Amino acid sequence: MGVSIHSTLITWEAHIFPEIYDRVCEAQVNPAVGRNEVRGVPWINGATGKVKQSVPKSKRLRLRRYGIRKALMEGLDIKWGKRLSHMEKIDGGVRVEFTEFLAPTTYELHRLPINAVGCALSMSEEQVNYFKDHVDLLYFIGTHPETNTYVFWFLLDTPTEPGKPYHAQLYLSRIASHRDEELFKQPLLDVFRQKGRPFFSRLRDMPSVEWDDWNGTCILIGDAAHCIVIYRGEGVNHAIVDACQLADTIKSAADGHMSMNNAIRQYEKQMRPRAREAVETSRQAGHDGHCYAKVDKEGSFALLGEKPV
Repeated sequence: MGVSIHSTLITWEAHIFPEIYDRVCEAQVNPAVGRNEVRGVPWINGATGKVKQSVPKSKRLRLRRYGIRKALMEGLDIKWGKRLSHMEKIDGGVRVEFTEFLAPTTYELHRLPINAVGCALSMSEEQVNYFKDHVDLLYFIGTHPETNTYVFWFLLDTPTEPGKPYHAQLYLSRIASHRDEELFKQPLLDVFRQKGRPFFSRLRDMPSVEWDDWNGTCILIGDAAHCIVIYRGEGVNHAIVDACQLADTIKSAADGHMSMNNAIRQYEKQMRPRAREAVETSRQAGHDGHCYAKVDKEGSFALLGEKPV
């Protein structure tokens, strides 16, 4: 998978060592694009392939997730596959216990208002160049005017040797309907070819909730604090801001400018309203991305607008 870093590039670069930032930049899905490329994200008519609108142009990096992970975890002994099982207060802090977290028989399925399917693609240089010449080299989004099916294509990796394939991913989503259970009894390839169904909204609002941070000893950041859907590409950018703001407030406490408890309160005061707005806007983008007529005629700030994080 790939991620787009855009509105938080300056913040991120200022908070990590230059050599680590250089290694992060080496994870670009297409190194030929360079670090200073300014580009938007095209939105196409899903029936014709023609570009209709675009997210405003800005400096952005499209990076491979595993490349970012490799750059950031160098020298760190990270324990994977663990689950927080117990936590208790002790003098001066907390004690936490972890257990192995591989439980393929205890998962739960929950029905979502949007159904999605995706696949990995191996593409020739000729195929990728078609997108480069007519849409965009790295990614595009779009909506089909008849079915309101949403599409997201993005490049994952660029070959280093002539004749080798490019790797990309294709994501399709559509508003769920009451007929989906029967639909998904068919082979996935047949489902992939089906037209989208009419809109039957099953979204329910889940307001933000307060949590007990045990006087600043337990803190939530990133997806743990605010899980954001994909339709604005903002999730990782807000997680970066979380980490940077938290680091800044902890440093301020360590330097004696405030107590640690007040530092955590300041971080949460910054994070909560910012994250709530991001969650709600991204959710609206999910609605708008499945309504071609609205985006085409009225536009959609939620889907195509860009606001600094």
